[in-house]
Amino acid sequence: MKTTITILFLIIFSNLASAQFDTNYVHITRRKFTITPIYEMYKSRYRINNVIFDNDTAYKEVEQTYSSKNNLYLGVGVSFYRIGFSISFLLPYSNIPELKNTKSFSFIGGYSAKKFYGEFRYRNYNGFEKDVYISTQDSDKAEYTISKNVHIQQMSGLIYYFSSKRYNYDANFKNYNIQKKSAITPLIVGGVNYIDIKGEFEIIDSSSIKNVYRNINVLAFKTGAGIAGTIIYHKFYATVMSFIGASVNRNKISDNITTKNYTKIYPSLEIKTSTGYNSNRFIASFTFAYDNDLVYFKPTKIGINNFYIGFKLGYKFSYKYLGRASKYL
Repeated sequence: MKTTITILFLIIFSNLASAQFDTNYVHITRRKFTITPIYEMYKSRYRINNVIFDNDTAYKEVEQTYSSKNNLYLGVGVSFYRIGFSISFLLPYSNIPELKNTKSFSFIGGYSAKKFYGEFRYRNYNGFEKDVYISTQDSDKAEYTISKNVHIQQMSGLIYYFSSKRYNYDANFKNYNIQKKSAITPLIVGGVNYIDIKGEFEIIDSSSIKNVYRNINVLAFKTGAGIAGTIIYHKFYATVMSFIGASVNRNKISDNITTKNYTKIYPSLEIKTSTGYNSNRFIASFTFAYDNDLVYFKPTKIGINNFYIGFKLGYKFSYKYLGRASKYL
Protein backbone atom coordinates (compact mmCIF):
# COMPACT_ATOMS: atom_id res chain seq x y z
CA MET A 1 0.00 0.00 0.00
CA LYS A 2 2.77 2.44 0.95
CA THR A 3 4.63 1.58 -2.26
CA THR A 4 1.51 2.33 -4.36
CA ILE A 5 0.97 5.67 -2.62
CA THR A 6 4.63 6.58 -3.14
CA ILE A 7 4.46 5.77 -6.85
CA LEU A 8 1.29 7.83 -7.27
CA PHE A 9 2.87 10.74 -5.42
CA LEU A 10 5.98 10.59 -7.63
CA ILE A 11 3.85 10.52 -10.79
CA ILE A 12 1.82 13.56 -9.68
CA PHE A 13 4.90 15.43 -8.50
CA SER A 14 6.86 14.76 -11.69
CA ASN A 15 3.89 15.88 -13.79
CA LEU A 16 3.61 19.15 -11.87
CA ALA A 17 7.34 19.74 -11.92
CA SER A 18 7.51 19.31 -15.70
CA ALA A 19 4.31 21.25 -16.42
CA GLN A 20 6.08 24.07 -18.24
CA PHE A 21 4.54 25.47 -21.40
CA ASP A 22 5.74 24.85 -24.93
CA THR A 23 7.43 28.16 -25.81
CA ASN A 24 6.80 27.54 -29.50
CA TYR A 25 3.09 28.02 -28.69
CA VAL A 26 3.06 30.21 -25.57
CA HIS A 27 5.08 33.30 -24.70
CA ILE A 28 5.36 33.68 -20.91
CA THR A 29 5.43 37.37 -19.93
CA ARG A 30 7.74 38.03 -16.98
CA ARG A 31 9.18 41.54 -17.11
CA LYS A 32 5.95 43.48 -17.59
CA PHE A 33 2.71 44.33 -15.85
CA THR A 34 -0.62 45.37 -17.36
CA ILE A 35 -3.18 48.04 -16.52
CA THR A 36 -6.59 47.44 -18.08
CA PRO A 37 -9.81 49.50 -17.96
CA ILE A 38 -12.72 47.04 -17.91
CA TYR A 39 -16.44 47.18 -18.64
CA GLU A 40 -18.58 44.29 -17.41
CA MET A 41 -22.21 43.14 -17.42
CA TYR A 42 -23.67 40.43 -15.19
CA LYS A 43 -27.16 38.99 -15.44
CA SER A 44 -28.89 36.00 -13.82
CA ARG A 45 -32.12 34.23 -14.63
CA TYR A 46 -34.02 31.70 -12.51
CA ARG A 47 -36.70 29.68 -14.27
CA ILE A 48 -39.09 27.90 -11.87
CA ASN A 49 -41.34 25.30 -13.44
CA ASN A 50 -44.25 23.44 -11.77
CA VAL A 51 -46.53 20.83 -13.33
CA ILE A 52 -49.57 19.69 -11.30
CA PHE A 53 -51.88 16.81 -12.33
CA ASP A 54 -55.51 16.47 -11.26
CA ASN A 55 -56.95 12.96 -11.30
CA ASP A 56 -54.06 11.88 -13.55
CA THR A 57 -55.67 13.67 -16.51
CA ALA A 58 -56.02 17.43 -16.13
CA TYR A 59 -52.85 19.41 -15.62
CA LYS A 60 -51.71 22.92 -14.78
CA GLU A 61 -48.24 24.08 -15.77
CA VAL A 62 -46.86 27.25 -14.17
CA GLU A 63 -43.53 28.68 -15.27
CA GLN A 64 -42.06 31.61 -13.32
CA THR A 65 -38.98 33.37 -14.68
CA TYR A 66 -37.08 35.71 -12.33
CA SER A 67 -34.65 37.96 -14.25
CA SER A 68 -32.18 40.33 -12.64
CA LYS A 69 -31.58 43.73 -14.16
CA ASN A 70 -28.52 44.18 -16.39
CA ASN A 71 -25.83 44.92 -13.78
CA LEU A 72 -23.20 47.11 -15.44
CA TYR A 73 -19.77 47.77 -13.89
CA LEU A 74 -16.84 49.99 -14.83
CA GLY A 75 -13.40 49.47 -13.33
CA VAL A 76 -9.71 48.79 -13.75
CA GLY A 77 -7.62 45.62 -13.58
CA VAL A 78 -3.90 45.17 -12.86
CA SER A 79 -1.94 41.99 -13.64
CA PHE A 80 1.57 41.03 -12.57
CA TYR A 81 3.62 37.87 -13.13
CA ARG A 82 2.38 36.26 -9.92
CA ILE A 83 -0.82 38.07 -8.95
CA GLY A 84 -3.62 40.17 -10.40
CA PHE A 85 -6.69 42.02 -9.20
CA SER A 86 -9.44 44.33 -10.39
CA ILE A 87 -11.75 46.94 -8.86
CA SER A 88 -15.06 47.87 -10.48
CA PHE A 89 -18.07 50.01 -9.57
CA LEU A 90 -21.77 49.58 -10.33
CA LEU A 91 -23.07 52.08 -12.89
CA PRO A 92 -26.37 53.95 -12.23
CA TYR A 93 -28.25 52.24 -15.04
CA SER A 94 -31.11 49.73 -15.18
CA ASN A 95 -32.91 48.16 -18.11
CA ILE A 96 -35.79 47.55 -15.67
CA PRO A 97 -36.79 51.02 -14.34
CA GLU A 98 -38.55 49.62 -11.26
CA LEU A 99 -35.27 48.01 -10.13
CA LYS A 100 -33.01 51.03 -10.64
CA ASN A 101 -32.36 51.49 -6.92
CA THR A 102 -32.01 47.83 -5.98
CA LYS A 103 -28.60 46.60 -4.83
CA SER A 104 -26.31 44.18 -6.64
CA PHE A 105 -22.72 43.01 -6.33
CA SER A 106 -20.75 40.67 -8.58
CA PHE A 107 -17.16 39.46 -8.49
CA ILE A 108 -15.01 37.03 -10.47
CA GLY A 109 -11.38 36.43 -9.47
CA GLY A 110 -8.81 33.76 -10.17
CA TYR A 111 -5.26 32.52 -9.70
CA SER A 112 -3.10 30.63 -12.21
CA ALA A 113 -0.43 28.06 -11.38
CA LYS A 114 1.10 26.31 -14.39
CA LYS A 115 -1.65 24.18 -15.97
CA PHE A 116 -4.12 24.89 -13.17
CA TYR A 117 -6.53 27.78 -12.89
CA GLY A 118 -8.66 28.43 -9.80
CA GLU A 119 -11.63 30.80 -9.89
CA PHE A 120 -13.94 32.24 -7.25
CA ARG A 121 -17.31 33.77 -8.18
CA TYR A 122 -19.73 35.75 -6.06
CA ARG A 123 -23.11 37.24 -7.03
CA ASN A 124 -25.59 39.04 -4.79
CA TYR A 125 -28.83 40.44 -6.27
CA ASN A 126 -31.94 42.08 -4.80
CA GLY A 127 -35.10 42.52 -6.83
CA PHE A 128 -36.18 40.70 -9.98
CA GLU A 129 -38.54 41.02 -12.88
CA LYS A 130 -41.03 38.13 -12.69
CA ASP A 131 -42.78 36.71 -15.75
CA VAL A 132 -45.43 34.06 -15.04
CA TYR A 133 -46.91 31.80 -17.70
CA ILE A 134 -49.82 29.55 -16.71
CA SER A 135 -50.95 26.83 -19.09
CA THR A 136 -53.94 24.48 -18.65
CA GLN A 137 -55.93 22.27 -20.96
CA ASP A 138 -58.44 25.10 -21.44
CA SER A 139 -56.43 28.34 -21.51
CA ASP A 140 -53.08 30.11 -21.34
CA LYS A 141 -52.32 33.16 -19.22
CA ALA A 142 -49.26 35.44 -18.96
CA GLU A 143 -48.47 37.89 -16.16
CA TYR A 144 -45.68 40.41 -15.52
CA THR A 145 -44.77 41.77 -12.08
CA ILE A 146 -41.78 43.15 -10.16
CA SER A 147 -40.53 41.25 -7.08
CA LYS A 148 -38.32 43.60 -5.06
CA ASN A 149 -38.30 41.37 -1.98
CA VAL A 150 -36.47 38.44 -3.62
CA HIS A 151 -32.80 38.12 -2.63
CA ILE A 152 -30.39 35.69 -4.29
CA GLN A 153 -26.77 34.99 -3.33
CA GLN A 154 -24.38 32.66 -5.17
CA MET A 155 -20.82 31.62 -4.30
CA SER A 156 -18.70 29.12 -6.19
CA GLY A 157 -15.11 27.95 -6.43
CA LEU A 158 -13.79 25.97 -9.39
CA ILE A 159 -10.42 24.48 -10.32
CA TYR A 160 -9.58 23.83 -13.98
CA TYR A 161 -6.76 21.61 -15.23
CA PHE A 162 -5.57 21.98 -18.86
CA SER A 163 -3.59 18.92 -19.96
CA SER A 164 -1.74 20.37 -22.96
CA LYS A 165 1.43 22.45 -22.68
CA ARG A 166 0.45 24.28 -25.86
CA TYR A 167 -2.58 26.06 -24.41
CA ASN A 168 -2.40 28.77 -21.74
CA TYR A 169 -5.43 30.15 -19.90
CA ASP A 170 -3.65 33.39 -18.93
CA ALA A 171 -2.88 34.14 -22.57
CA ASN A 172 -6.39 33.51 -23.87
CA PHE A 173 -8.62 34.93 -21.14
CA LYS A 174 -6.47 37.12 -18.89
CA ASN A 175 -4.28 38.29 -21.82
CA TYR A 176 -1.15 38.54 -19.69
CA ASN A 177 0.86 35.90 -21.53
CA ILE A 178 0.62 35.53 -25.33
CA GLN A 179 -0.67 32.54 -27.31
CA LYS A 180 1.65 32.37 -30.35
CA LYS A 181 0.06 29.49 -32.28
CA SER A 182 -3.34 27.82 -32.45
CA ALA A 183 -3.79 25.03 -29.92
CA ILE A 184 -6.35 22.72 -28.36
CA THR A 185 -6.46 20.91 -25.02
CA PRO A 186 -8.73 18.61 -22.98
CA LEU A 187 -9.63 19.94 -19.54
CA ILE A 188 -11.14 18.66 -16.31
CA VAL A 189 -13.03 20.70 -13.72
CA GLY A 190 -14.00 20.29 -10.10
CA GLY A 191 -15.57 22.61 -7.58
CA VAL A 192 -18.33 23.61 -5.20
CA ASN A 193 -21.33 25.91 -5.62
CA TYR A 194 -23.58 27.47 -2.96
CA ILE A 195 -26.91 29.17 -3.69
CA ASP A 196 -29.15 30.97 -1.19
CA ILE A 197 -32.56 32.25 -2.31
CA LYS A 198 -34.97 34.15 -0.04
CA GLY A 199 -38.29 35.82 -0.79
CA GLU A 200 -41.95 35.41 -1.63
CA PHE A 201 -42.61 32.59 -4.06
CA GLU A 202 -45.75 30.91 -5.28
CA ILE A 203 -46.64 27.42 -4.02
CA ILE A 204 -48.60 25.55 -6.67
CA ASP A 205 -51.13 22.81 -5.95
CA SER A 206 -54.05 21.35 -7.87
CA SER A 207 -56.57 23.90 -6.64
CA SER A 208 -54.79 27.18 -5.90
CA ILE A 209 -51.66 29.33 -6.02
CA LYS A 210 -50.48 30.76 -2.68
CA ASN A 211 -47.71 33.24 -1.93
CA VAL A 212 -45.32 31.93 0.74
CA TYR A 213 -42.01 33.31 2.04
CA ARG A 214 -39.41 30.67 1.21
CA ASN A 215 -35.76 30.04 1.95
CA ILE A 216 -33.96 27.80 -0.56
CA ASN A 217 -30.41 26.53 0.03
CA VAL A 218 -28.38 24.53 -2.48
CA LEU A 219 -24.92 23.06 -1.85
CA ALA A 220 -23.55 21.46 -5.01
CA PHE A 221 -20.33 19.58 -5.73
CA LYS A 222 -19.62 19.46 -9.43
CA THR A 223 -17.12 17.79 -11.71
CA GLY A 224 -16.81 17.60 -15.46
CA ALA A 225 -14.64 17.37 -18.52
CA GLY A 226 -14.42 19.40 -21.66
CA ILE A 227 -12.18 21.04 -24.19
CA ALA A 228 -10.54 24.40 -24.81
CA GLY A 229 -9.12 25.66 -28.06
CA THR A 230 -7.81 28.83 -29.63
CA ILE A 231 -7.22 30.08 -33.17
CA ILE A 232 -4.41 32.59 -33.75
CA TYR A 233 -4.02 34.94 -36.72
CA HIS A 234 -1.01 37.22 -36.26
CA LYS A 235 -1.83 38.91 -32.91
CA PHE A 236 -5.58 38.32 -33.15
CA TYR A 237 -7.15 35.36 -31.38
CA ALA A 238 -10.47 33.60 -30.81
CA THR A 239 -10.80 31.04 -28.03
CA VAL A 240 -13.54 28.90 -26.52
CA MET A 241 -13.65 26.77 -23.38
CA SER A 242 -16.54 24.44 -22.59
CA PHE A 243 -17.27 21.57 -20.24
CA ILE A 244 -20.22 19.41 -19.31
CA GLY A 245 -20.44 17.35 -16.16
CA ALA A 246 -22.46 16.27 -13.17
CA SER A 247 -23.42 18.10 -10.00
CA VAL A 248 -24.31 16.38 -6.73
CA ASN A 249 -26.77 18.68 -4.97
CA ARG A 250 -27.92 18.84 -1.38
CA ASN A 251 -31.10 20.91 -1.63
CA LYS A 252 -33.11 22.32 1.28
CA ILE A 253 -36.35 24.27 1.01
CA SER A 254 -38.16 25.72 4.02
CA ASP A 255 -41.15 27.99 4.61
CA ASN A 256 -43.90 28.47 7.18
CA ILE A 257 -45.55 25.25 6.01
CA THR A 258 -42.84 22.62 5.73
CA THR A 259 -39.14 21.83 5.30
CA LYS A 260 -37.87 19.43 2.64
CA ASN A 261 -34.42 18.04 1.85
CA TYR A 262 -33.30 16.42 -1.39
CA THR A 263 -30.06 14.94 -2.61
CA LYS A 264 -29.90 14.65 -6.39
CA ILE A 265 -27.44 14.42 -9.29
CA TYR A 266 -27.96 16.89 -12.14
CA PRO A 267 -26.17 17.87 -15.36
CA SER A 268 -24.02 21.02 -15.40
CA LEU A 269 -22.84 23.09 -18.36
CA GLU A 270 -20.43 26.00 -18.80
CA ILE A 271 -19.24 27.88 -21.90
CA LYS A 272 -16.70 30.69 -22.03
CA THR A 273 -15.43 32.51 -25.12
CA SER A 274 -13.06 35.37 -25.80
CA THR A 275 -11.77 37.16 -28.88
CA GLY A 276 -9.53 40.14 -29.46
CA TYR A 277 -5.98 41.40 -29.93
CA ASN A 278 -3.05 40.51 -27.65
CA SER A 279 0.50 41.71 -28.33
CA ASN A 280 3.62 42.56 -26.33
CA ARG A 281 2.15 45.99 -25.59
CA PHE A 282 -1.58 46.24 -26.27
CA ILE A 283 -4.65 44.25 -25.18
CA ALA A 284 -8.20 44.48 -26.53
CA SER A 285 -10.75 41.75 -25.85
CA PHE A 286 -14.42 40.80 -25.66
CA THR A 287 -15.47 37.94 -23.37
CA PHE A 288 -18.77 36.11 -23.00
CA ALA A 289 -19.48 33.41 -20.39
CA TYR A 290 -22.55 31.30 -19.62
CA ASP A 291 -23.19 28.64 -17.00
CA ASN A 292 -26.27 26.57 -16.27
CA ASP A 293 -27.36 24.55 -13.25
CA LEU A 294 -30.52 22.64 -12.32
CA VAL A 295 -32.23 22.28 -8.93
CA TYR A 296 -35.22 20.05 -8.16
CA PHE A 297 -37.85 20.21 -5.38
CA LYS A 298 -40.75 17.91 -6.17
CA PRO A 299 -42.77 19.00 -8.15
CA THR A 300 -40.64 22.12 -8.76
CA LYS A 301 -37.66 22.44 -11.10
CA ILE A 302 -35.40 25.49 -10.97
CA GLY A 303 -33.09 26.25 -13.89
CA ILE A 304 -30.32 28.74 -13.00
CA ASN A 305 -28.60 30.65 -15.82
CA ASN A 306 -25.79 33.18 -15.34
CA PHE A 307 -24.48 35.45 -18.09
CA TYR A 308 -21.30 37.55 -18.20
CA ILE A 309 -20.06 40.01 -20.84
CA GLY A 310 -16.77 41.88 -20.52
CA PHE A 311 -14.78 44.39 -22.59
CA LYS A 312 -11.25 45.52 -21.82
CA LEU A 313 -8.45 47.62 -23.28
CA GLY A 314 -5.00 47.44 -21.79
CA TYR A 315 -1.32 48.31 -22.03
CA LYS A 316 1.70 46.34 -20.83
CA PHE A 317 4.30 48.37 -18.94
CA SER A 318 7.91 47.48 -18.15
CA TYR A 319 8.65 46.26 -14.62
CA LYS A 320 11.29 49.01 -14.32
CA TYR A 321 8.52 51.45 -13.35
CA LEU A 322 7.85 49.38 -10.23
CA GLY A 323 11.36 49.63 -8.83
CA ARG A 324 12.23 47.22 -6.03
CA ALA A 325 8.58 46.22 -5.58
CA SER A 326 8.68 44.22 -8.84
CA LYS A 327 10.39 41.20 -7.24
CA TYR A 328 7.41 40.71 -4.93
CA LEU A 329 4.77 40.84 -7.67
